[in-house]
Amino acid sequence: MVYWVSPIGPNELFNMINREFKYACITDVMFLLLLDARAKEHYNESHIITAKLAQRDKDEMYTVSLDYELECRTNIVVYDHSTTESDLINQVVTPALQCAKTMWECSKQTSIQVLTGGYKDFSAFYPFLRTRKLFYLPKACLKLKFTHFDKKSS
Repeated sequence: MVYWVSPIGPNELFNMINREFKYACITDVMFLLLLDARAKEHYNESHIITAKLAQRDKDEMYTVSLDYELECRTNIVVYDHSTTESDLINQVVTPALQCAKTMWECSKQTSIQVLTGGYKDFSAFYPFLRTRKLFYLPKACLKLKFTHFDKKSS
């Protein structure tokens, strides 16, 4: 496994989000930076609450946005659709690992955490901690395909 990346499971992330001392840690903006390394379309459709879309340049390489404030963050967690712990051990190139490497190079924090199982597993365990696109603009509705079921008389 790469020494600057540590895995974090869905249960651990859930506990981190809900951890509290005097106030819930989720209200402390410096406690957790949660980065979604998936494509923008997937992020717009649904993501873990408080997650930010990982920024990319024109060459689709991950970049560090100034609003990340990496030096001040207590925890940095990156996720994609479904990176597994074996992907981390075998150093398989995944979007989450690429993004985590960029964040580590810029922050020099001891460890960046990658969510094992990614969004797929986390949203299966905790569907109430994800967003869903609830409304569509008229232009977006034109792109949707609806299935129409006709009642057949017997």
